[in-house]
Amino acid sequence: MAIDRDEEGLYYGVNLRGANFLILCARLGGKNKPLSDLRREEISFPSNVMLGTTQELFDFIALELAKFVSAQPKNDNDVPTNQKKLGFTLSYPVDQGAASPGTAMKWKSFSAVNDTIGNLAGDRYSNRETVASVTLGMTTNAAYVEPAHAVPRWHGLSPNSEEMISSHEILQVISTEWGNFNSIHFPLTEFDSRLYAESPNPGSQIFEKLIAGTYLGEIVRRVLLKMAQETALFGDSVPSKLNTLYILRRFVDSCVLKQDFNKFYDRIAWKNSN
Repeated sequence: MAIDRDEEGLYYGVNLRGANFLILCARLGGKNKPLSDLRREEISFPSNVMLGTTQELFDFIALELAKFVSAQPKNDNDVPTNQKKLGFTLSYPVDQGAASPGTAMKWKSFSAVNDTIGNLAGDRYSNRETVASVTLGMTTNAAYVEPAHAVPRWHGLSPNSEEMISSHEILQVISTEWGNFNSIHFPLTEFDSRLYAESPNPGSQIFEKLIAGTYLGEIVRRVLLKMAQETALFGDSVPSKLNTLYILRRFVDSCVLKQDFNKFYDRIAWKNSN
């Protein structure tokens, strides 16, 4: 992980999640100077964009990003153009074999960094003792740093090569993609099992479907629907909206996660106790 902490200027970031995306802006002052002027805005995708084409999706993101940049303080204009950078992260699994563009599984191929790695890099910018990052939000993942020589699947430069040594890049980032973990010991309920089987990707992301915000609302909907059908929970009739798949997803996104996770920037970082 190459972060020399000499970076200066304005850095913008776009984090593409499930039903929304996050735009961030921060000023980096160079070595031994902390982040400043941190600003953020969370934007939900309209339903027509969610169901539209990739072109429409990124047109919407570009438009909102332009609005965000134009709304920033006037002193941002004092920063030279070559000191304004934009990064893009995904809340989706990424297949990464070396330091090259990754492939977002079940999505598009344009990013080599997911949000968990971005969080880890951001924390290590100010504190080199940070060794891991965990995302608990609409998706879930964990990443940590590992000596390059201990990563057998690494296909990039050898950790002992002159280029690696001269650039001090002796650590690599491991994204566990633990949302795809599976075990016979998972405490699956009938609601978990049916959601898993009926999801667009029933062969993957079982752990994520148990705990991530994208799916929690749908599990609640299924529980409420069965209770309404068997116990007259809402009276003599079952509310029609309870038959709509993922109708509670946006509620979980906008209420629960904003209250519990946004103040922590959707992450928990562990620091090396040594």
